[in-house]
Amino acid sequence: MTIRHRFLAVLIACLGLLCLLGPAGCGKTGYPQPQDESKSFRWKESDAKPVGDCLAFTGAFEGQYQNFDGIRLEVARLNGPEDCPGCPFVPQEVTELSPGEAGFDRQNGTIAFSYCPQKAKAYRWRMAAISIFNRLPHATMTDRLIVVRP
Repeated sequence: MTIRHRFLAVLIACLGLLCLLGPAGCGKTGYPQPQDESKSFRWKESDAKPVGDCLAFTGAFEGQYQNFDGIRLEVARLNGPEDCPGCPFVPQEVTELSPGEAGFDRQNGTIAFSYCPQKAKAYRWRMAAISIFNRLPHATMTDRLIVVRP
């Protein structure tokens, strides 16, 4: 066997070994999952309704909701046909609220609060629940929803 044949045999063996190992990825896809499930919580439900010029938000958690430390609320205003409800979500207003703030009601895994965004015909919004543990990710954000003003 010549050196060229040996080189080709080794190359083919290496390629075969790579095929057996499976596809290699550059990283994981999707939201990170906490390593310690005993400290995490997640959304069970959430909703928003127009009340006057404000939006009234409610939500409920499952899991270790006592580790809840606040909300990150993102709101996008929709005023006309140029605003696309199916396009990627780009918030125009972002605020963080904590349970100690006036008007923020928190009881046994449920929350309720109001937020008054700039006026619009409709809104898209999403929330993330913040954990007291910095190393755990926020609870998964709710689906993007449209709240139409009456």
